[in-house]
Amino acid sequence: MESFYYNNPVKVFFGTDSVHELAKVLKKSHKKNLMLVYGEKSIKSNGVYDEIVNTLQGFNLIDFGGIADPKYKYVLSGIDVAKNNNVEVVIGIGGCTCMDIAKIIAFGVLHDDLEDYLRLEKSPKNGDALPLVMIPTYPSGGSEINSASEVDNLPNGVHGSLYGIYADYACLNPEFTYSLNEKNTAFAALVTFMQASVNFLGGSSEIAESFTKEILRIILDSLNKCLKNPKDFTARGNQMWASAMTTMGLLSLGKDNSWAMSVYEEVEHFRRLMGLSYRKTFTIFFPRWLLSRAKYHEEDVYKYVHEVLGIEDKKTKKDTIKAGYNKLIKMLEEYGVPAYFDEYENIPSDEAIQADIDEFPSDELTDEDVFKMLKDCLK
Repeated sequence: MESFYYNNPVKVFFGTDSVHELAKVLKKSHKKNLMLVYGEKSIKSNGVYDEIVNTLQGFNLIDFGGIADPKYKYVLSGIDVAKNNNVEVVIGIGGCTCMDIAKIIAFGVLHDDLEDYLRLEKSPKNGDALPLVMIPTYPSGGSEINSASEVDNLPNGVHGSLYGIYADYACLNPEFTYSLNEKNTAFAALVTFMQASVNFLGGSSEIAESFTKEILRIILDSLNKCLKNPKDFTARGNQMWASAMTTMGLLSLGKDNSWAMSVYEEVEHFRRLMGLSYRKTFTIFFPRWLLSRAKYHEEDVYKYVHEVLGIEDKKTKKDTIKAGYNKLIKMLEEYGVPAYFDEYENIPSDEAIQADIDEFPSDELTDEDVFKMLKDCLK
């Protein structure tokens, strides 16, 4: 078990009264100008927007909606809106895209050199941003509880990342996820499942691994309950809290799993190549990534498919790992989540894939490994 230091500064309000509790805190802080950062139509059509606005009566609410994707143009517009309205608190509402954009806006308001941070030329210090609140309505990536934010299309088309900025508060109300349809419910749960799986890989820590296995079991059990009853508060709550726990760092404490954590940088590369959202890319990418990494980390991957996926020993460990891979693909198909990139549009040509390999962020995987991994994502 490795040495570790743990701290997560996000204060969490969980339950139907979470936004009410937030309002009490904000009133005590004497903050009045609140900026609501959210997506397009869903939170207004499902009533979540109205509930939040009604709960925050008495504050000056500045609307910044319509965020369709993680583009830098929204950050720039949001910074202008925040400055022009003397915003004191930024509230991100929705999925990871909206919450990431909210984090970067809150930081960018105070930093004219924001692009230097997004290009990782400078390192941010937590707390060096406007006060931040996250209200997830699509729990999967864990942006509400982690310190990472991603954004596309900086000048010259490059990708930007901001690591080190946490929200001050997160409000987790399972009722805000009741309107998710079956496909989106499954997507959210399987992204959470695969992200939690990453924590199991590498190193050894009985506590972390046992904790992770139980969470993975609960994720799938709760998913099935949500599909039977979309308003199962406990099942929705399990999904929401599991999403947060997946990225708060607890599940990997004491483990040396740096090779496994590289999946996040690598999936971002694939996401930009495919032109798809994070969830659409990650669920397809993870099983292939796991199979590719098994070439170099056979014991770790074998332990995962044996203990977590419940695959009985085959003739060889390689056969056992392949059976685990097949189970993950079958899991996607059974829940109606695309298992191949072909189910989406704009599939790049072999030439485009080959040309992109030189930029793939891995010191371990060969060009041949990467090419095969992406081709395996296609039927």
